[in-house]
Amino acid sequence: MAIQIMQVACQVWASVAKQLVLVVVLAIGFAGLAQAGCDLDAGIDFHNAARQGDETAVPSAIECLEALEQQTPEDVRVLAYLGSAYALKARYSDSVVDRVRFTNLGLDSLDYAVELAPDNFEVRLIRWNVNHAVPSMFGR
Repeated sequence: MAIQIMQVACQVWASVAKQLVLVVVLAIGFAGLAQAGCDLDAGIDFHNAARQGDETAVPSAIECLEALEQQTPEDVRVLAYLGSAYALKARYSDSVVDRVRFTNLGLDSLDYAVELAPDNFEVRLIRWNVNHAVPSMFGR
């Protein structure tokens, strides 16, 4: 009986270890892509992964989109997705101060993107999604 319990425990541990290795490999891959320079599609993919609950994708999304913003500061899509990524960082932050800071940073970025392109439906939709999700204390 003890041998069977040990075998089951080893199988469970092996399964957990494989999943942990996969998470680490994915996190390193996300960071490597962001550091190597990424395009808007990759930034959007990181952003969407974070929206779907992958907290580890948030830093990669922000890093990628910030790098793109440095290259193309007037690209309203980059500004909108970056603003949304900041809001996602706020969602996953443990500190209340960080939650408020990143929410405000995201809202400012989204407002600026709409200011630059008031007729851009995608930018307005991204801002609406964020505005819809933030607490009422932000006046949205």
